[in-house]
Amino acid sequence: MKKIIAIVLALATVFTFSATAFAAPSGRINKAQAKQIALDHAGFTENEVRFTKAKLDFDDGIFEYDIEFFVGRVEYDYTIAAADGRIIEFDIDGKEPAAPTDIITKDEAKAIALGHAGVAESEARFTKVELDYDDGAYEYEVEFTANNTEYDYTVAAADGRIIKFETENKTPVTVPTDIITKDEAKAIALGHAGVAESEARFTKVELDYDDGAYEYDIEFVAGNTEYDYTVNAANGKIVDFDREPVEHHFSLSVLVRWIKDFFAAIFG
Repeated sequence: MKKIIAIVLALATVFTFSATAFAAPSGRINKAQAKQIALDHAGFTENEVRFTKAKLDFDDGIFEYDIEFFVGRVEYDYTIAAADGRIIEFDIDGKEPAAPTDIITKDEAKAIALGHAGVAESEARFTKVELDYDDGAYEYEVEFTANNTEYDYTVAAADGRIIKFETENKTPVTVPTDIITKDEAKAIALGHAGVAESEARFTKVELDYDDGAYEYDIEFVAGNTEYDYTVNAANGKIVDFDREPVEHHFSLSVLVRWIKDFFAAIFG
């Protein structure tokens, strides 16, 4: 009984220490203030932006707010010290000038791509027609499918020139029947790793088609190691494999769960 009490007291001490370590500092700016600091620096009001992140983190020994928001298609990313509201770092991604008026239209860009591909508009199903700004110039990204083929075009918005294009055949391929099964592929990977099936937790077992051949992508965890295998589906040969230690991320919620499980095991 004394041993149980000692363990409980030790766990309580760890819990108290962890709760203190993970607690946000008092007397510092709050999340709303951090957001306002970022907005003031960027020159926007809150109703002009769309926030995607406003989170308190602990990094390099200090608490800081990670603030991210969008204005149109431009992303703003700020890191603000929680202690004094100082802007530690900021970045603006995707800032672009206003689109000129003397560029081709979306319909014209679509017609250019269709004409080059030799596909009638009635045969095409468009999945993307967007005006982008890249490397100092506006361009249209045009994607469509027709007759089991996927087309991907980049068209210069200034003059309609085709910058690049790609096609990919999407004709369904019949899966052969003379390939190994998923269970056989799993057994091959486990045998190579020297791991019993009862010790493994599979996270992925998928049949893929790559470089003209069918292969199984197999991923599993055993102990503190994560395994990743590619097995040829035709002959069971291991095409590629990798293993690496599993990263454990400690959190207060995990500690609480451990303590609850401990008490449940001791006291029912």
